[in-house]
Order: sequence, then C-alpha cells, then structure tokens
Amino acid sequence: MQKAARKVLELNLFENGVDFIRSAIEDYFLNDMAKPAAFKYAVLHMYAGVLLLLKERIRREAPLFVFKRNKKTLNFSEIQSVLPSAGVTLQATDLKMLKKFQERRNVLEHYECHLDLEMTKALLGQLAAFTYFFLRDQLSEDLEDHLEASTALRLRELKGIYERRNSEDRRAWRQRATRYFGLTDEEIETIRHGAETFDPRDEPYPHEFIECPECTNDSVVMLEFDVGLCTNVECKTVFSAEECLRCDSPVFYGSVFCDACQAYIDDQ
Repeated sequence: MQKAARKVLELNLFENGVDFIRSAIEDYFLNDMAKPAAFKYAVLHMYAGVLLLLKERIRREAPLFVFKRNKKTLNFSEIQSVLPSAGVTLQATDLKMLKKFQERRNVLEHYECHLDLEMTKALLGQLAAFTYFFLRDQLSEDLEDHLEASTALRLRELKGIYERRNSEDRRAWRQRATRYFGLTDEEIETIRHGAETFDPRDEPYPHEFIECPECTNDSVVMLEFDVGLCTNVECKTVFSAEECLRCDSPVFYGSVFCDACQAYIDDQ
C-alpha cells in the first residue's frame, strides 16, 4: 500500500523569511495588474519576511537571544535592542525606515487600509533595497539566489523604483527648499510675523506653529507642503516634512504619527 504524502511544510528561520518575501512578490505583486486587495498583503508579508531575517542574523551569532523567557520570539523593539549583541548596528536611516513600516503594519492590521499602486511599489522597493543589502552584508547571502527568476526580476525593479524615486524626491525637495537656507534674521521675523497675523481673507489655509524638534519652541511654520522652517532666529532649521499617517499633519525626522495621534494610538 502506498504511503500517503506528508502534508507538512518545514522551513527553517532563514527559509521562512525568504518565503514571506517570495510570497509578497509572487502571490500578490508580481506585476502591475495586482488587485487592490493584494497591496495590503504584499506589504504585510514583505515586512514579516524582513523581521524573520533580522532574527536569523541574531540566531547565527547569539541563538539564545531569539527566544524570550516565555518562549515567544522577539518583537521589533526587542530585535533592535538585541542586534548589537549579535554584532549588528543598523544605520539610523534604516531604523527609521523599519520603524515606519512597523507603524504602517500596525495601521493595516488594526485600523484602516489606504494603499495605492504607486505607494505600494515605493514601500516594497524600500524594503527590497534594505533586504538585499542586509542579506549580502550580514548573512553573506544573495537574495536572488533564493527566488525564481521572475520574482528576482520584479524585486530588482521595485528596488530600482524606490532608489530612483527617493533620489528624485530628495533632489526636488532640495531645489524647493534651497531659498529657505541662509535667511536673515529680518526675513525670518517677517515670516513669523506673517504667520502670527494670519488673515483668512488673504490665505487659503491658516498658518500654525509646530513644535521644533531641534529647539523645542513652537516656532516651525510650513512654507510648503513638505518644507518647514523654524522661525526661532537662534535655530533657523529647515525641515523636510512628511504627513502623519492618521491626520496628515506635518511630521519630521522620519516620524510616522504626529504627537497627538501617537498619544491617541498609545491609549487604545
């Protein structure tokens, strides 16, 4: 009598991480014809794969750190604190990016979903770029060696999309923001006075002062949708701004939520 095939999927930690990344692309985002519902799962699977690969790096250097006392594996915050013990120091920009994805994942799983095709391409491309170099530098692995040719090609395309878009965005921001660097005290005072004496008949949107991450004064004025200026003449920092994921308020230095929305989420 022929034995029944074993219906068991066995993947080690590294293979499981790569499989999530493969799934993000093959199952949900192999081409630009993906259904809208697939965008969410592509982001969730890609992020899950990256976390597993971070744990794999810890396992190879310090396997006892992968599990906590309650036998649960590390969450992202714990991964950050343990990675140095495994000889890994992530760049500040990578930590900010991963933190941003953690928040996006939390929003998708526990709040609302709003992802379009171009946004999802950029998100997956950002993680693809990080994953490619992390595997090469920290695990001595070539990610493409573990993927089908079509998946590897798509991942490469997404990585290129992100890098090109990021470069273009930085260049465009710098061109718009250049005129705000090196303003005189008098020019900054004029900007501040204009914000303080806002007249709704003259401007379509009101100015409001935002706390400056550098000097902590309520002194930042948004001069453009992604350019903020601290009007404290002792500071004068020009900020590149993004939008809070929940209310679209300006946030700086890679933050995902504004202070008010972060406080609301923490209370839930």
